[in-house]
Amino acid sequence: MRTVTEDLDWIYDRWSDLRATMHRGTPKPWREPTLTLEQRGRLDELARLEKLERGAFTLGESPAPIHLDALDRAIDLTATMVRLARAMAEELQHHAVIIRAARHRYDDPLLLIRYVRANVDELLPELGETVQDEVARLRAGLVHHFSEIGVGQRLKTDCPWCDQPSLYVRLIGPEGNGQPIIRCESGVCEPAQEVCGTWHRNMPAWPFHEWEWLAKRIAHAEERRQHLAILAQLQNAS
Repeated sequence: MRTVTEDLDWIYDRWSDLRATMHRGTPKPWREPTLTLEQRGRLDELARLEKLERGAFTLGESPAPIHLDALDRAIDLTATMVRLARAMAEELQHHAVIIRAARHRYDDPLLLIRYVRANVDELLPELGETVQDEVARLRAGLVHHFSEIGVGQRLKTDCPWCDQPSLYVRLIGPEGNGQPIIRCESGVCEPAQEVCGTWHRNMPAWPFHEWEWLAKRIAHAEERRQHLAILAQLQNAS
């Protein structure tokens, strides 16, 4: 089971990635949501606040239009960290942090994430559980946000170990807090333990944090297949 500090470290490391996906023109393979009345109202409100506060989320000086789903995640993450840091500082009587949280401009939560991580073990159980639940919620939301393909979708490539077109994205875990995995569903895939440490329903699987590594293995396998195909063509031609 993950600890709250592990979740905070994960969120901290991905803040810059979230910021990078806020503007159109950056890679964004997920589907753009329909603009709701609530979102339109929020954009209008942000525009009105622009002259009062120049944070990273104000829209008037943005170099490109904003991805609303990334904006939602960024605002929720920062506002949640402000709220948690303020509650912790009040319980621990860290008056300087209370003042900083009260003045926070909602443009960079990294200092607050570091504060929460450094002091979470000092909390009484009730607030400690609240912090743990909220941080887990933030991480689950970001994991879903960064998923490059939809749940249930098959990857347009073969598995590097069984050479079958059987890699699917699945969501496992409790509803509302599920974690995305890529799972080989060929029924014959048996990768070695050093390349697959997760099995789900007797099928090899790779959790989100291993997807970059998995992508490299897939690319290497594709190159090898192409190389073998070229060799076969040359042999047939000779």
